[in-house]
Amino acid sequence: MQVENTKRIRERIGRLVNDRNLNAAVARYLTPSLNGAGAPKDMEELQKAGAAYREMMEKTGLKLTDSQAAVLTMINGLTKDHRKELYRNPADELYVLSGIAANSRTFKADEFASDPYLRDVKLNNANAGEYRFGQIAFMPGQLFFYNTPKRVMPRTVELPRVAYFEEKALFPAVLKDRRAARSVTPNEIITVAPHIKAARGNVLALGGGMGYFAYMASLKPEVQSVTVIEKDPALVELLEEHILPQLQTADKIRVLEDDPCEFISDLEDDIYDCCFLNYGDIGTYLSVVKECRRFKNMKTTYWIEDAFCISLITFVYLEILGTFNRAAGMKEPDLSGAPEAEKERMAMVSELLKDAKIVRPEQIDYYMDPSNLVYLLR
Repeated sequence: MQVENTKRIRERIGRLVNDRNLNAAVARYLTPSLNGAGAPKDMEELQKAGAAYREMMEKTGLKLTDSQAAVLTMINGLTKDHRKELYRNPADELYVLSGIAANSRTFKADEFASDPYLRDVKLNNANAGEYRFGQIAFMPGQLFFYNTPKRVMPRTVELPRVAYFEEKALFPAVLKDRRAARSVTPNEIITVAPHIKAARGNVLALGGGMGYFAYMASLKPEVQSVTVIEKDPALVELLEEHILPQLQTADKIRVLEDDPCEFISDLEDDIYDCCFLNYGDIGTYLSVVKECRRFKNMKTTYWIEDAFCISLITFVYLEILGTFNRAAGMKEPDLSGAPEAEKERMAMVSELLKDAKIVRPEQIDYYMDPSNLVYLLR
């Protein structure tokens, strides 16, 4: 990579550094506080506090709905011990809170009642290997992530998208050591929806989960078959013995026990029309996306790919900053103490951008855009 040392690029780099510092603070102090946050003890008290907060924020020009005010009231309570580390100035605070409010949602308990999977699949007392069937309970007012983070323009900061239910809501899960190993919650339903929409013809699903994608895709008339590749034998058992018998379209679905990365490496083109990677770890994503470049006739989509690329954008930033600092004779970011996996991803991003030339500040924005990183990776 080459980065020219011009006045306009220096100014853009300065703003970029400020943005990424805020992004790092959000990732360190805000997002973890939301993950697993408990429900408010009194919803009526929360609504009263939210109303007072809404009136206060209207003086700053930020107009909020009742539910948005409630969300921000809860967030402020969860992050009160880290406000100085999280927000360096009032502008940062207003940006973060307004961005989160604009993308927050509320759900009603019966909002997903018509979902075919939730309607048809019942796993009472089912178990397979180390897994046991259970439920995830969302209590009234309990914040959770309903989708992957979203960049709120014009800054290069990704903010969590949060929601809460107005009433108690239950969703199916497969538990391992009393923790959810797989689940079908609003997050899975919302993030898998675009991949279901893209399914057609003979479909390959790398990763079975609880069979949600396989069932929803198989319900489409334009889908002839769904082949699920699952490496965990206990999940294969769960799918074949407990879930498939309950599905209206079980005859369109088959489950194979195999490693998805090995399966895709041996796969020939023209066998499947589309492929869906249903794994939530970035290592598997990077392996499969590299392998799938050779397919011309099979369209592949990747679950939470935007979240993977958001995490990789940090390495793009470090590459831009390091190259600029090197050209300007300044100190480069020190990654010597980083975990080995991060060093490998840094090396991958460096190789990906080795021919990139930044001569205008707009080009920094291009390479810092996660959607453009998706294009480069594919």
